[in-house]
Amino acid sequence: MWAPAYYDLRTLNRVTSMKDQGSAGVCWTFATYSSLESNLLPGESRDFSENNMKNLLSSSYPEGFDRGPNDGGNEFMSTAYLARWSGPVDETADPYSYSGVSSGNPPLQKHVQDVLFIPDRTGSLDNNEIKSAVQNYGAVFTSMYYDNAYYSPTKYSYYYDGLTSANHAIAIVGWDDSFDRNSFSRVPPGDGAFIIKNSWGTGWGDRGYFYISYYDSKIGKDNAVFLAETTNNYKSIYQYDPLGWVQSVGYGNPTGWCANVFTSKSDETLKAVSFYTTDSNCNYEIYISTDPVSGPVSQTGPVLSKSGTSPAAGYHTVPLDPGVALKAGQKFSVVMKLTTPNYNYPTAVEMPYAGWSSKAKAKAGESFVSSDGNTWTDITGYFSNTNVCIKAFTVSGSVLPVASFSATPTSGNAPLNVAFSDTSGGSPNSWDWSFGDGTSNSTTKNPVHTYSTAGQYTVSLTVQNAAGSNSVARSSYINVANALRTPVANFSVSPTSGNAPLNVSFTDTSTGMPTSWSWSFGDGTPSSTEPNPVHTYSKAGRYTVSLTVRNSAGSNTVRKSGYINVVNLRKAPVTAFSASPTSGNAPLRVIFTDRSSGTPTSWNWSFGDGTSNSTIKNPVHTYSKAGKYTISLTVQNAAGSNTTTKPSYINVVNLLKVPATAFSASPTSGKAPLKVTFTDRSSGTPTSWNWSFGDGTPNSTIKNPVHTYSKAGKYTVSLTVTNSRGSNTMAKSGYVTVTDK
Repeated sequence: MWAPAYYDLRTLNRVTSMKDQGSAGVCWTFATYSSLESNLLPGESRDFSENNMKNLLSSSYPEGFDRGPNDGGNEFMSTAYLARWSGPVDETADPYSYSGVSSGNPPLQKHVQDVLFIPDRTGSLDNNEIKSAVQNYGAVFTSMYYDNAYYSPTKYSYYYDGLTSANHAIAIVGWDDSFDRNSFSRVPPGDGAFIIKNSWGTGWGDRGYFYISYYDSKIGKDNAVFLAETTNNYKSIYQYDPLGWVQSVGYGNPTGWCANVFTSKSDETLKAVSFYTTDSNCNYEIYISTDPVSGPVSQTGPVLSKSGTSPAAGYHTVPLDPGVALKAGQKFSVVMKLTTPNYNYPTAVEMPYAGWSSKAKAKAGESFVSSDGNTWTDITGYFSNTNVCIKAFTVSGSVLPVASFSATPTSGNAPLNVAFSDTSGGSPNSWDWSFGDGTSNSTTKNPVHTYSTAGQYTVSLTVQNAAGSNSVARSSYINVANALRTPVANFSVSPTSGNAPLNVSFTDTSTGMPTSWSWSFGDGTPSSTEPNPVHTYSKAGRYTVSLTVRNSAGSNTVRKSGYINVVNLRKAPVTAFSASPTSGNAPLRVIFTDRSSGTPTSWNWSFGDGTSNSTIKNPVHTYSKAGKYTISLTVQNAAGSNTTTKPSYINVVNLLKVPATAFSASPTSGKAPLKVTFTDRSSGTPTSWNWSFGDGTPNSTIKNPVHTYSKAGKYTVSLTVTNSRGSNTMAKSGYVTVTDK
């Protein structure tokens, strides 16, 4: 999508009012609703409750994550909350506070059925996907690293080019390609900036907004847009994953099968399913079955199927038209085949994960996985308390069926056996087939009928359920002939020449409807009776191929002399390789990739740091110490070996600095007993903490402790943080004031 040089959602009335998160670390909830509320504008101006989201996703609630109500989070948490229909609720129903308590059950205002995860930027000017998302959907959730040292309060601008991980969530609401590079406190390589909506109130920045350089090293990652629908679209939701996408699983290739089995709560109609895609351009196939007995697959096959492609990773809802009628207490399954072309873990699952999702629960018989769609395993057999992230959505009542069918074959010689398959939508429960040849009708769902005489036959099907009936007729659909003749043998192959071992595909092109085949490949191996076999020639030579075909009228043979030419031209391989990254801080994890030509069959890597060699084709190696390391790779096949060495190819450094101590507390005053939450805000990646609360109680080594002061007084609080480079201490005198009860 074409993007102008300047774009600002504020000028289009597509941003809601500025808000202030205060001292709580819940910027991610404000960034989420900045996106969702913007998506609804200008048609609807809404103000949703960040308080309800942050609290219901805390460890105090049964479907919360392992976090406090005022702690950090991300777009995956807010997606889980919205996708499970916990929110959004109105701000007036649950106003923002630090209490961590949300009482009552406020009415749901929207159904969030789709969340798009926009890919991270790959470079400073890789902004087209973000710009397109802003134009199409409104404000985009994103993350950044914020340090006040990189902010210009006079120009409301920010530019950071370091490596520290993101620590703040914001919303992109526009851009200015011409924003002057000299307007930043540190000058970036070029002009251009995103326009950012923050959550620190109107007293900060330009009434709460500011500019981030295109060349900022952390902006444009963890991007998401949140899309809403009316709550009238579906009545009920079926789900096992209130914590959403926690991990991705697969079978070591881009394709995986997964399924959930649900039980209907009433007489209703299944109208849609939702799922996560773990990468861009995911191809999906959906199969709905009713009354599965063992696992997710029904013996009668699926009653509805649908396929498509999701261009973006994220959470998606796919409508199922006309739907599947369900009875109260009836089991139904949602089976999915997911293919992510560039990722080997296509299935999103909810599971317990320390410090994140310890409340995840699952039962046997709910979720299943398969490598091929044939053999299914209950996922709890692999991972306890784990479910597949698939949801189902229903509406009340039944839908009228839509008659449809297929047949195979639709033409041939008499007597012709034809298998008819009902492909009707709307879950019919009765069938009436007319075969067009004057024989009795059939009431079987998938009948097999024999046409005994030549002719063209019209087939019709009437299907029915509780909502009514529907019919379809196909004129001259079945064509039966009496013209069987002796077949004439012929075939083609690909390839006809190449190096040994040579895999050759043989294709029967005979005429006259043969019913059996006999292939001779000319190399002394057994013949094949398949119509289109694949054969491997293991030795050099010229081979004569013959094919004999038969039907009830007779047989015929064709012979092609010296048709296949197999040679031996194998050469020794030529070594080449790459690595990523080639430099960084210790410990440095490096992925080595073999790029040798000549089809090597074995590999020997030397990593230059005195550790054992590796014989894996594409190994991963971790350098634990600083230094420059020479890498060599020897590859080999039957024709010989070759070696390449790259001196000082890997450069490992130690750049860790002594941490700088900083902390905050909430509240800092109140009546005894006073419960205070302390939050570490130190920089420099500390690995240990030592808190002194000033009241004579034992120190704490927790990163973000909660401490209760039982007596009145003013207390000095100190924090010492340490990493492998050293330690640093900060003390705040009289920081906490406690008064009598």
